[in-house]
Amino acid sequence: MVKYLDVTSTTFPMESSILRGSVLGRLLFSIYIADLPTSTEITIATFADDTALLASHAVTSHGTAKCNYILSSHLTQDPVFGFWSWTFALSKLVEFGDTAFIVLRKQPLIFLHWYHHVTVLLYTWFSYAEATGNGKWFGLVNSFVHAWMYSYYALKAMRFNIPKWVAMFVTTLQLSQMVVGCILTASAYYYVHSAQVECHVTPLNIKLAMLMYLSYFILFARFFQQAYLSNKHIKKIGKKD
Repeated sequence: MVKYLDVTSTTFPMESSILRGSVLGRLLFSIYIADLPTSTEITIATFADDTALLASHAVTSHGTAKCNYILSSHLTQDPVFGFWSWTFALSKLVEFGDTAFIVLRKQPLIFLHWYHHVTVLLYTWFSYAEATGNGKWFGLVNSFVHAWMYSYYALKAMRFNIPKWVAMFVTTLQLSQMVVGCILTASAYYYVHSAQVECHVTPLNIKLAMLMYLSYFILFARFFQQAYLSNKHIKKIGKKD
């Protein structure tokens, strides 16, 4: 543990160790030093096989909490959550499968589709590497919406005759996800910058998340209007009838 004045950090039990200054120590240091989460509020000073975490804050306990977070994030403290976070990050690669089907069937690949998949993949992996505190909420909402969305796609692929309102419902869920994402991101910004509460999210992550969700909302709203409310779509339905 680390003690500074009257503040003591949480304890981290060590089941095994190596001798200070050993050859193996330097090797393990070189391998695992890259696993320390990065933060704009923490300076990581390294020399040989020694590491120092430097943090400053008007409130001493807050500075200590920042160092504790770097040493033991929620991903390492909670193995179950860490596993599902890792699985969620990998799932963003699997989701490119529907893009492959579209290309193989020689169907039009709209901008919304590939932009959404590429940026979600990049942001998810970026957040996972930073062990972003509010990432669990983003993953929960995204997984819930995708469960409905891919179930709808599966029924469509099996050539079930699905009513139009189901497609509208799925797109509405996607729009709702973007609204919730913006609210969560704005809340993180408030806690970090206004309430001065350690929220385990970097300013860069907040900016990227807000930009991403706002762009998604605009693109999905445009898709909803063109797919279900435009005159072209109404005329197309009229011809089929």
